[in-house]
Amino acid sequence: MVHSVNAFPIRTFFANGVFGDRSYRLEFSDSATPISIIVGPNGTGKSTIISLYYLFITRQWERLSKLDFSDVGVVLRNGEEVSIDSSLLMLSDELRSFPPSINRYISRLRASGHMSVLASSAPISRKQLSVISREAGVPVSMINQIQNITKHEPNFFGTALMGVEEKLEALRLGTVLYLPTFRRIEKAISISHDDESNLEKRTDFIELVKSGMGDVSKLIKNYVSEINGESRRRTSRASQEFIRDMVQGKVSEFSLSALKDQDSNSIRNFIMSMDDELLANDDKERLLQFIRKEQTRKSGKPKKDDQYMGYFVSKMLKVFEETQALEQPIHIFLKLVSRYFSPTKLPDYDSTDVQIYDSEHERSISLEDLSSGEKQIFAVFAYLLFSGRERFIVLIDEPELSLSVPWQRYFLPDIVGTGKCAQLVAVTHSPFTFDNEMEKFVEDAEGLYVND
Repeated sequence: MVHSVNAFPIRTFFANGVFGDRSYRLEFSDSATPISIIVGPNGTGKSTIISLYYLFITRQWERLSKLDFSDVGVVLRNGEEVSIDSSLLMLSDELRSFPPSINRYISRLRASGHMSVLASSAPISRKQLSVISREAGVPVSMINQIQNITKHEPNFFGTALMGVEEKLEALRLGTVLYLPTFRRIEKAISISHDDESNLEKRTDFIELVKSGMGDVSKLIKNYVSEINGESRRRTSRASQEFIRDMVQGKVSEFSLSALKDQDSNSIRNFIMSMDDELLANDDKERLLQFIRKEQTRKSGKPKKDDQYMGYFVSKMLKVFEETQALEQPIHIFLKLVSRYFSPTKLPDYDSTDVQIYDSEHERSISLEDLSSGEKQIFAVFAYLLFSGRERFIVLIDEPELSLSVPWQRYFLPDIVGTGKCAQLVAVTHSPFTFDNEMEKFVEDAEGLYVND
């Protein structure tokens, strides 16, 4: 069979011996964005399947070891199987007795790519230890302690487990965004780990359990700040290039006819976006008239000052258009969120932040004052569009939670429509979540059960 060039690399997910006697297989379509909507009543294993898949592909071995199964893994498009036996994840009492901080350092070593070196039997020089310590941010004394663990726990840090880690990491699946069924969008974001410090240096998954809007607001502010910083850098560069070209006599080579090709709406938006304290409305109108005059000029030589003005405007207009392109995810976000919010709640962007404006009471609404459903919508699309990551595997247990029936119909198609989704897997009780184009991707949870 010939596969799509950009096909998702995993063909099948499987889990055997779940709760002792159940085995499951979930097949993924041969497409760039496979979608699986798993439907079934309680007790069919839907949540178990998505939890096992999530923990396996994100390589959260400690949490995976607490679930009841014999082996779990994936089959890749090339037919290769990558799997792990639960016995490899069993931790001894000795390892469990170590302080939680050791898990943080293990996560750092894994993230920096040095864990496989420590797991091998090859001797490590002092110089190597110093390099590992510096690059991973782990004290040498702790590295020595972790090395001692590998002697007592060869299965946990051994070649078999590290081999699985390396193969999964090599797939470059993207960031996994996981919404478990027990999520609550109320308080500050927390992650359901025994030791939250395990998340240090881990940027390959986001698990929304208690997603607070303070974290989402910070994400958006950082994104906007990066745009503004980039805009200032480009403006500064354009200004310096203008001075350079004046010194080198290149401005005289500029033809004001170039302004004729500029879009009128873009020019107006650019001029109106200028700071009112620096350029009054009367001055803005004069600048617009100047540009219109040059756009319609049919003959005659422009004044030298006009040529300088036209050249500078053309350079600044280019920066403005580049900034607008950077802001495109914000406008996509506003359009998406507006679809869910009531007509009196208007998401708005003022070049410094994204806010919600209550037109009925003429005031801004704190994100913390949104409903649980509104917070979930706001948080999910903010992470997809503002985290700076291009590919997401989105896993949702009960996407219908806190959402009205119309919102349930929009939610999954809108996630895929962001263009950020490398894979979508959702498990649901609600027929409204797939009362749309998702219907063709529905699978019966009972059909995933394999009777050996």
